[in-house]
Amino acid sequence: MLIKIQRTTKLNELLREHVKEILMKVSPEITEDPPMVRFMTNDLFRICYLTEDKLRDYPNNYLISVEKYLRSTGFTSTEKDKAADTLRRYLMENVPYYKKRVEKGLEVHTRLPNMPKLNKKDVNIAWLWARVGQEVE
Repeated sequence: MLIKIQRTTKLNELLREHVKEILMKVSPEITEDPPMVRFMTNDLFRICYLTEDKLRDYPNNYLISVEKYLRSTGFTSTEKDKAADTLRRYLMENVPYYKKRVEKGLEVHTRLPNMPKLNKKDVNIAWLWARVGQEVE
């Protein structure tokens, strides 16, 4: 009897490892009815419902991490974008520090990037190329 129990526990562990590998490779699953997101992080299977009353039950940090996870993992899809937009809309309305952070982040992204600094060698090469171009014409 003991051997049978040990064998089934080893099989269960192997099955768990196999399922975990499959879930880690797959991007988050988003369902419409009921609206929810299922995903796996840090060996934990997580669920986040996307209805207004259910969103109130989750801590704000958890919702922020789910929204960030949806935007940063796997291939893009319209379902993932809709779910992430739903979470962002809820967070913008109900979490003041999140709204400030998003607005500050949008300001940063709208600015033009700084031009790279040129060292003396690059300036000399650019000057020589300009001079050669003038001589050819």
